[in-house]
Amino acid sequence: MAPSPRQIGVHALTDICYPMYQTITQDSPLISVIMPAYNAAAYIGGAIASVLAQTYPHWQLIVIDDGSTDHTAEVVKHLAASDSRITYQYQQNARQAHARNNGIAHAKGSLLALLDADDTWKPEKLQVQLQELQQENADLVFGPYDVLDEAGLVVKTVVRSRKMFEGNEGLLAFLEGNMIMTSSVLMRKASFEAAGGFAADKSPVEDLHLWLKMLLKGMKLLRTDKPLSGYRRHATQSSAADLHLSRQALAVIHELQFEGAVAHALRTKIYPGWYTKLLWVNKGCNAATLDGLLQACKADCGNGHWLKAALLLNNLGATGAAHALAATFLQRQWKQG
Repeated sequence: MAPSPRQIGVHALTDICYPMYQTITQDSPLISVIMPAYNAAAYIGGAIASVLAQTYPHWQLIVIDDGSTDHTAEVVKHLAASDSRITYQYQQNARQAHARNNGIAHAKGSLLALLDADDTWKPEKLQVQLQELQQENADLVFGPYDVLDEAGLVVKTVVRSRKMFEGNEGLLAFLEGNMIMTSSVLMRKASFEAAGGFAADKSPVEDLHLWLKMLLKGMKLLRTDKPLSGYRRHATQSSAADLHLSRQALAVIHELQFEGAVAHALRTKIYPGWYTKLLWVNKGCNAATLDGLLQACKADCGNGHWLKAALLLNNLGATGAAHALAATFLQRQWKQG
């Protein structure tokens, strides 16, 4: 006998108020929803429920189980049995980038929507974003979002203004930091493929890497001002284990090729900002780690910011090995000067 939703934790399904569906026409594009999942049994029922509740009905949901050892498979298969638009696939654990690429390889839609297994959407999410994507001729649409606690209650809403990111201005904005919450994304599959997809070896910053590649290819990324997604914070999520992604992000930026005004801004403004944050966050680390950061700072930013970075460590709270290292660097700089 198949387990009931209550037995496998699909609590959210009992509370769905199914919407009045928009009529599907021959012009309605199929949206492939890609959901990687790893030990997500506690939350994936709610995530799938939010897809089932969409006012835009022409979608397929591809769940890629990334080697889960809990009841994720049972939850998904139970729901897939009652809706043919949901499919389940299993892979050996390889992390999110590989799981998303795997799902997209099986996508039949011309559009891709990303949804993590612990996040949710508001019912109008796909319908509103599809209209925005088509009207603005964008390659990708994203937007603000609600921050949820473990129980799914809204803690706060991240509000952002409407803006199109493209060209050098768009690159400069994204080089300062990743501003896209992945579960808020709707994009054209052709644009995703033209940019080369998610690079599995860039985890956990494969998303930033993709957005930068898209911008480098002249694509348009539209940020709307409507919070249509919910980002859940909890102790077991993969991003919670990667709170400080600055080093990985810098490595990605180093690998990409930037020219002209963007390259100049990287050296004079953007890299100094990254290293100031990195050195401050890591000021309690051992001397070897700080030595490496300061040397990298000098290579990327030049002597001027390298000196400021050492002063930052020396004067703004660094202690022990960090303080001694900063003092040594400063003395060396002054002797050379």
